[in-house]
Amino acid sequence: MKKIILILGIVLIASCAVSKKKEATTKKVVTQKRDESIPPPPPPPKSIEIVESVTMPNPDQSEIIFDVVETMPEFPGEMDSLMAYLAQTIKYPEEARENGIQGKVYAQFVVNKDGSLSDIKVIRGIGGGCDEEAVNAIKNMPNWKPGTQRGKNVNVRFILPVNFKLTEVRKKKRSRKN
Repeated sequence: MKKIILILGIVLIASCAVSKKKEATTKKVVTQKRDESIPPPPPPPKSIEIVESVTMPNPDQSEIIFDVVETMPEFPGEMDSLMAYLAQTIKYPEEARENGIQGKVYAQFVVNKDGSLSDIKVIRGIGGGCDEEAVNAIKNMPNWKPGTQRGKNVNVRFILPVNFKLTEVRKKKRSRKN
């Protein structure tokens, strides 16, 4: 009985060894097929020729315009003063009043390092002279407190919504012709 168990153990070990050898051979064949399908890399260039040298600007010297900074620019006296300035400066355009035009004009501008304003433009307007009135009010604003990044004054893009609202909306009269 011991001999039979010993023979069965030897047969079992031999069959495991044969199957492992087949797996290794199969893996080798598959690996070789994959390698054949991938093209070889191109040879490295023999020499490199510099056509033009480019110098990158120093971040301190460049005129980068930030959208978000550590400390955003502020109108002198903060938001309450800004709202009072706009209410005092903006005159409702007659064309907009006559046509019942109201809504928000979104104006974009850059608050420069020195607090001055530049690149003033309307990015979403409502027409009727409201866009031009908002731009004129921004052009005549006093200098702002500039935005800062890492302790230095920087140029910051700012979007200001200017609300135009009529207290009494006039409806445009339509005349009928027969």
